[in-house]
Amino acid sequence: MNKRFAILMLVLIFSISLFVGCSSQKPNTTNTPTNSSKNETAEDTHSLAVPEKIIYYGKGNTTTFTKDDNKFNALVNEINARTKGIKGSYSSIFMLDDDLKKKGTLLELDYTEKHTFEYTRDNGDKETFTYTKLYFDLDKNDDISNEMSFEGDGYGPVGPLLPGDKLLDILSAIWD
Repeated sequence: MNKRFAILMLVLIFSISLFVGCSSQKPNTTNTPTNSSKNETAEDTHSLAVPEKIIYYGKGNTTTFTKDDNKFNALVNEINARTKGIKGSYSSIFMLDDDLKKKGTLLELDYTEKHTFEYTRDNGDKETFTYTKLYFDLDKNDDISNEMSFEGDGYGPVGPLLPGDKLLDILSAIWD
C-alpha cells in the first residue's frame, strides 16, 4: 500500500509540475526564424533597415540626421512607405556624382553593415539585393526621382517608388 501511495504521489507531483511549467511559458507568436548559434533574429527584408544616419543634400547645403534627431523616424517611415511600390530594376544608371549632391535634392542612407531588401516583381517572382548605402533623388523634375539606387550586391536602380511628397514636406522647413 505504501509503495502504491508513493508512486501515486510522484505521478501527481510530476503532473502538477508539468501543468504549471507549460501554463507559465509564454506563447511563441512570431514566425520569424532565428539563428540560435549566433543568437540573432531574422531581418525583415520587406522593409529597409534603420540606417545609422541620413544625409540630405539640397539647395547646395548638407544636413545629417542621426537617430537622436526628431525628424529621423519620420524620414525612415516615409522612405519605407515609398519602397512599397518597387516592382523591378531599371536598366538606366543612377549616377551619383558631386553635381547631383550640389544641385539636386538627394537623400543618402548610410549603414555600417550589409542589409537585404526583398521585393516582388510584376510577374510574382521574388528579387533581393543587399545594400550598405541607399540613394533617393527627390527632385520631381528628374526622371530618376521614382528610383532607388544602392551600393551593394544586385541589379539596380529599383523602382518605381511611391510619391515622395510627404518626405519633401518633412524636409521643406530645414533651409527655408
